[in-house]
Amino acid sequence: MIKVINYALGSKTYFEDEIKDYTDRHFVMAENLTTEDNYILLDLSDKANIFGSSIKLETIYNVGIDDFKGYFFLQAFDLGKEKREMLKKVAPKVLDDSFEHYTGKMTGGYFSTRMDHPQTHVMLTVWKTKEDLEAWLNSKEYAELKDYTNQQLRNFTEIFKTVED
Repeated sequence: MIKVINYALGSKTYFEDEIKDYTDRHFVMAENLTTEDNYILLDLSDKANIFGSSIKLETIYNVGIDDFKGYFFLQAFDLGKEKREMLKKVAPKVLDDSFEHYTGKMTGGYFSTRMDHPQTHVMLTVWKTKEDLEAWLNSKEYAELKDYTNQQLRNFTEIFKTVED
């Protein structure tokens, strides 16, 4: 299990240079399908952060394998204390139910705390195809998360596709 996920948003060219400079890291670069010409670089090496401006996630719960290939969905929840505590109970169940219902389609899922903003939780799910992800977003499993979304600044959803080597 990956305990810490560091990630940054930026340009593909910049990230390609970072990947070349830090060959001892397990990086995954992906193109943002929500925002054009924007990329994310995930550092999955469980090592100290090397990004100047980044997000650091500490895994609370996970399912599946640590293989970031295909499509992934990143969703942040910035909630008050009561809803945050409820989400901590609901999110692992959503991941378990989703992983079971989408066997062979969902390869992994992570429920995490954002270290620089502990009241924000992040769920990251990894999918083999965009169609599998879209089916999940319309499923009863995903519907359990809808009570925890609102229009707070730190709440967001993003869809990414990994960049092949």
